[in-house]
Amino acid sequence: MSKIALKPEQEKYILGKINQGVYSSLDELFAIAFQLLEEYELKQKENDHTQNEIEKIRQQVLEEHPSKTPQEKFALFLSQLPYVSDEEQADIEECFGLPRDYDRSEFIEVTGWVQNEASI
Repeated sequence: MSKIALKPEQEKYILGKINQGVYSSLDELFAIAFQLLEEYELKQKENDHTQNEIEKIRQQVLEEHPSKTPQEKFALFLSQLPYVSDEEQADIEECFGLPRDYDRSEFIEVTGWVQNEASI
């Protein structure tokens, strides 16, 4: 069986949570940690899939409308994205939170697509 070494501050944090009664045992704490890790990995896969889909749409716009201005291409790109009703948006926010809840590095920057026709 492999051993896992924790940094002193990690061990202190974990033992503190158990001593406070937040978790009843190391087993419970690690079960929750692994569940969260699996959820994180699934979210990453979904994010990768979404980015791939966005890139496919962008390439389709480029191929089908090569003579359009950057603004027109961006408008076409946006028109290909699915519409989300207010009710659907509320459900999304309830499940996944708001954009401010995420690290900015998780967002896709599209400003350059409009400013630079070559990158659209």
